[in-house]
Amino acid sequence: MVKKMLYLNLLVVLAVLVTACAPAATPTEEAAIPTEAPTSAPVQPTPEPATPTAEPEPVTLQVWVYDSFAKEATDSIYVAAEKFQEMYPYITVEIIPTQSGSGTFRDAYIAAAQAGGGPDALMVDIIWTPQLAAAELALNLDEFASEDISAFFPGPVETVMYNGSIYGIPWYTNALAMFYNKTAFQAAGLPDPAGGWTWDEFKTAATTLTQGDMYGFGAMAGYGGTFEWFPWLWQNGGEVLTADNSAAAFAS
Repeated sequence: MVKKMLYLNLLVVLAVLVTACAPAATPTEEAAIPTEAPTSAPVQPTPEPATPTAEPEPVTLQVWVYDSFAKEATDSIYVAAEKFQEMYPYITVEIIPTQSGSGTFRDAYIAAAQAGGGPDALMVDIIWTPQLAAAELALNLDEFASEDISAFFPGPVETVMYNGSIYGIPWYTNALAMFYNKTAFQAAGLPDPAGGWTWDEFKTAATTLTQGDMYGFGAMAGYGGTFEWFPWLWQNGGEVLTADNSAAAFAS
């Protein structure tokens, strides 16, 4: 609308200037009589007014996310959704908390997606990416994210890839570490672990600390026990699967 008004105002100004600069007619001059009928000048079509850009239709995006990440209104997922909505006012982001890390959650999505429903975006475990991508239940994001994916750490990026394509955006990652009981080490006369600590030193400490009801080492079982065990396998040169993923290799 602003450009159109400026354009119309400019035409008015030009018309005024042309009228003011035209020489005044001399009274004694006689109008020339044309010998032929004047040819009609082609009528220029009146330009159609520019159609104003239509406002985008309101859209609601439903996002499933683990309930452990969506407990309070101040949690990161809600803050991110609010900032996104400020950038795109016509989009409403609806956060749907779901049971954390549950296979039931995954199965519910697969069933809904196969029926043409389900959320527009969802938080998934890294092991679900190839499954959902292979089943064509995840959107290929190559054309949207290929230029920005390098901003993330390579490890997390690998977890959202399938057959060389991108099917997700890394949100967070885990960093595992080993903690030790400093008081127990001192009581057993063991030196504090230092840089370059070896497997043999670890074994000696764990054996020495195993007394009575106390174990020298413990690892979490149940949920999370699997991925917390992987570093022990990898640090000893093992692999979960063979290179072609055709057979188990962790007994090697």
